[in-house]
Amino acid sequence: MSSKFKLYNRLKYIFIDTGNSDSILIKDNGKNMLIDGAENDDEKSLVEYLKMQEVKKLDYIVLTHPDADHCGALDAVIKNFEIGIVLIGNGSADTKTYKDCVQAATNKNLKPSVPLEDKIVTLGNGTFQFYNTKSQSKDVNDRSLIMLYKNDEHEFLFTGDAGWQRCRKIYLR
Repeated sequence: MSSKFKLYNRLKYIFIDTGNSDSILIKDNGKNMLIDGAENDDEKSLVEYLKMQEVKKLDYIVLTHPDADHCGALDAVIKNFEIGIVLIGNGSADTKTYKDCVQAATNKNLKPSVPLEDKIVTLGNGTFQFYNTKSQSKDVNDRSLIMLYKNDEHEFLFTGDAGWQRCRKIYLR
């Protein structure tokens, strides 16, 4: 498993190479967020990679939407690390993979919840603002949580699998 990352002050964002799936680790001033959790086959390698990155606690896990290529390994991550808060996109899925993720959180007395629209959470020296939390789209990808991360003069837009038109409307607000 490899990664590509940038370092700004004490900010590190790592796009974890899991093949055709998604998993992004944000490390900001001692706080950690994992956005999505790759596929089921990536459980062992994702857990090992996070340990290699010296992650002990994930302050936030964000599941942008319930597709297997975004939530597959999250049950293993939840089982192997201390977890603060689990945030999920609007809607659910009737798949074993999604149910395993939610069940792993429930087993640790975590309550996965959809963040409020425009909610801002702090991570280290930066903030995340959540969008698209009320989407009723029939397309599960267009129900993806969209997050704008700000840290000093840097901004990053994380979109899950939301389409360009949905992201553009949010970013141009």
